[in-house]
Amino acid sequence: MQLLLSAYRDKMTSREETQVVESHLESCVDCQDMLSQLNQICLVLRTLDNLKAPRCLWQDIKRRLD
Repeated sequence: MQLLLSAYRDKMTSREETQVVESHLESCVDCQDMLSQLNQICLVLRTLDNLKAPRCLWQDIKRRLD
C-alpha cells in the first residue's frame, strides 16, 4: 500500500487503484499519516525549486576543477 500512496498522491494510479487506496485510507490511520507526510514533503520540495544558486557558483566550480 505504501508504494501506491505515493502514486496516488501524484495522481498516477488507475481508477481501480484509486478506489482501493481511498477505501483503505478510510480505515488506516497509519496510511493517512503517511499520505499527510508525503504532502508535506512535496510542499517543502516545491519551495526548494524557488531557491537560486549564487551568481559566483559556476565560477567557483570552474576554479576548483582547474
